Amino acid sequence: MKKSLFALALCAFASQATAAAKPWQHPLQCVDVTAVKSSDTVPDIAMGIAHCLKEGKAKQAAELAQVFTAFGLYDVARVADKSAYGARDAAAKAAIDELGVSQSQLAAIGPYSEQLLTSHNARQHYCQALHKLAPPSYAPDYMIAFGKHPQKPAIKADFKPQAAWQQAVKSAMCH
Repeated sequence: MKKSLFALALCAFASQATAAAKPWQHPLQCVDVTAVKSSDTVPDIAMGIAHCLKEGKAKQAAELAQVFTAFGLYDVARVADKSAYGARDAAAKAAIDELGVSQSQLAAIGPYSEQLLTSHNARQHYCQALHKLAPPSYAPDYMIAFGKHPQKPAIKADFKPQAAWQQAVKSAMCH
C-alpha cells in the first residue's frame, strides 16, 4: 500500500536524516489544505504538518502530508542534483524535532493517511485544493543547499513546470 511521502519520511528517516538548521521560510501553522499557497515551501508545509500532529489534528496533518508529497515531487522533478533529494526527509525531521512531536503523535497520522490513499471520497478535499494551485512558485533553495554535488544550472535544463506539476498532483493520488 502506498503511504504519503511525509509519513514515510517521518517513519523511515526520523532517526537517520540530518536536518538542516531551520530550513523553513514562512512555517505554516496547522492549516486547512485550502490555505496552502504555491509560494509555501516543502519545509514550510512540514512545519504545518508537525503543528497539526502536536495539536492532535492527525486527519488535517494527513491531508497536508499529501500536499507536502506533491510539492516535494515537483522539487525532485526540477532539481538537477540527485543527492539533494534527501532534503524532503530532512525537512520533515527538522519540523518534528523543532516541535517535539512524539512517536504516538506521529503514529496518529497512519490511519488517516491510509484512508486518504484508499478512498476517493476521502481524497476529494485535498485534491480539489491541489488542482486549484499553480505549480510551486518558490526557488527550491532548501533542496539545492542540501545537495552534495551542486549542478550548474541547479534546475534541470529540460524541466517543464506544468507537466511536472500535473505528474506531482497525480502522484498524490489526485487524477
